[in-house]
Amino acid sequence: MAARPLTTHPLVLRRVEVVRTEQVTEHMLRVTVGGPQLGAFDAAGRTQPAFASPAFDDHVKLIFADGVPATEVLPEQLPFGIEWTRTDKRQGRDYTPRRVDAQAQEMDLDFVLGHEGPASDWALTAHAGDELWMVGPKSSTVLPEDLDWVVLLGDETALPAIARFLEERPSASPVHVHVMVRDRSARVDLSLRPEDSLTWHDGIVDGGAPLRILRELDWPEGLGYVWAAAESSSLVPVRKFLRQERGLSKSQVNITGYWHHQEQRDDSGDDAVQHDAAAFRPLPRLPAVSEVRDWMTVRVALRIGLLDALNERPGSAAQDLGERTTASAGSLAVVLAALRELELVQGTAPDDADGAESWALTAHGAALVEDEHSREDYDGFHADQVLAMLGLPEAPQGASVSGWHAMSGATVDQHAHQDPEVEAELAERAGQLSFVLAGLFAETMWAEISEALFYGPGAETIREAFAAHEPLQHVRTASTALSAGALAGADTKPDVVVAVLAFMHCT
Repeated sequence: MAARPLTTHPLVLRRVEVVRTEQVTEHMLRVTVGGPQLGAFDAAGRTQPAFASPAFDDHVKLIFADGVPATEVLPEQLPFGIEWTRTDKRQGRDYTPRRVDAQAQEMDLDFVLGHEGPASDWALTAHAGDELWMVGPKSSTVLPEDLDWVVLLGDETALPAIARFLEERPSASPVHVHVMVRDRSARVDLSLRPEDSLTWHDGIVDGGAPLRILRELDWPEGLGYVWAAAESSSLVPVRKFLRQERGLSKSQVNITGYWHHQEQRDDSGDDAVQHDAAAFRPLPRLPAVSEVRDWMTVRVALRIGLLDALNERPGSAAQDLGERTTASAGSLAVVLAALRELELVQGTAPDDADGAESWALTAHGAALVEDEHSREDYDGFHADQVLAMLGLPEAPQGASVSGWHAMSGATVDQHAHQDPEVEAELAERAGQLSFVLAGLFAETMWAEISEALFYGPGAETIREAFAAHEPLQHVRTASTALSAGALAGADTKPDVVVAVLAFMHCT
């Protein structure tokens, strides 16, 4: 199975107003917003499309401001997207629309109460007529077809998405729901069918609960799908369990950290625990690329297999790690000490004087190991781009090749044809271009074009999107994996050639 498919949407900045509020439970407040900008409206020189939220776990980004009016921190609306302007005053929070009524131009947003944050603070004081700015959703998840069962697991912040799933039924298969709530008063009514099951886990809100619940689950037979949303660090072992022990593919799993415990204190002196429902994917503390020593330490730890070894067997001694990695004992000691400074690993002293110190990943270290996108910043195509920057100092002095070419001996385009992993990485990256394709498709030149050829690692992805765009059905399309050099000598004469991530240089 391939990775989860997504349907992308145009990014539009919208202004809505509060219509009414409703106390759903003691712990949850519903705010209904609406207005003409939930329909189609004119902005940035064109008619922007009406609001759409087709998937149960879509999220919109609500825009708040720290100490200034929200209008001072809004992104700029462009004809075919938005530009996030630079500001340190913007506070964005992601929320799942609980209900969307296109005809009435209304949308319900559910806010979990009891924890501080700009979104829940706003909801508590919201009155009819108050304005709210939002962007999104930018994409929607598409479930696999022919599922035999679905498991939904979440805490109170996941209830809006879970409720939408059960009402809208993106899959007709039986659904097994597990919800962790602080007490019975946080329960809500859910639309169940006879073949479904629902388990409320009252008072079970510790970090180990999600994994414990899944381990104790009586797993159904057949092709399944697991969706889970809760506190970020509590889901790190869930990803590993589903992939390694249950053998589920990427397309069968959707795990999202909706909020994140912050143990440090904020500037006001209050405990800074973010629990805004669906505050989206806060990142753990990881070294920035500009911190060369720290970045290289993480890269080394990944490439020698140290972090993966600790993930597979927590509590390992250095001698054991030396046997399971490609590093010498002396090198391991240096790397482990540096990783401890970065708070990615932690050591435990032995029980007796003759014992050896044991090592394990911290929550941040485990999050890094389990998140493939974070890993790529240190080991993979993204990391290779960083290393190629070492050649930049020679560029102003008339270097004959780019930093990438000097490092790899080829252009990026040529390298992609030699290395399937690089080609796959660029092809996956091409999917992100779908957010800007509306502008390309709207160009008037297409009216005079009858044949287009797409080439490069991402060619087929963009060709498919182009061919599916109804106003362009008159254009014959084809794609090729040929490199730029080979294409120049090919026997083809299209009206236009579109290069898709066919880079010469990428530094």
